Amino acid sequence: MNMNSVTISACLVLLGAAAPAMAEGGSPGAASGESQVRALEQQQVRAALAGDAATLRRIFTDDYRMVNPAGQITTREQLLAMLTGATRPYRSATYTTDVVRDLGQVIVTIGREDVVPNQGPQAGQVVHRRVTQVWVSEQGAWRLSVRHAMVVPNE
Repeated sequence: MNMNSVTISACLVLLGAAAPAMAEGGSPGAASGESQVRALEQQQVRAALAGDAATLRRIFTDDYRMVNPAGQITTREQLLAMLTGATRPYRSATYTTDVVRDLGQVIVTIGREDVVPNQGPQAGQVVHRRVTQVWVSEQGAWRLSVRHAMVVPNE
């Protein structure tokens, strides 16, 4: 075996070892960040349904912003006021993470959210949404920085 063959073989072995991590999250070692963010997305749903402001504050960055399904930009405090008010906005909610892109200090997810509002014209009906979320690493913890949610009719 010549030196080029050894180099090519070594590269193939390294790529083969990295392939499972790259397939899951986009970069080697991403599975850890991906699994943490997937778990946080489920915590976020449970905390929103329960009106758990402390957990949501831990999950959301201080400068969190959301584009809500009506197209309005909402701050963390505005969203918390809605979720923790006297009347819970949602009867139920589920969230499924479909795509995870690990970009190093940022993870972007795309998912599906199904909610049943307690009030308004869609009260009691399942509303399907597509959601894009941007997670940032802050002092070793993943926190939600940006969220964009849109209603997907008849999905």
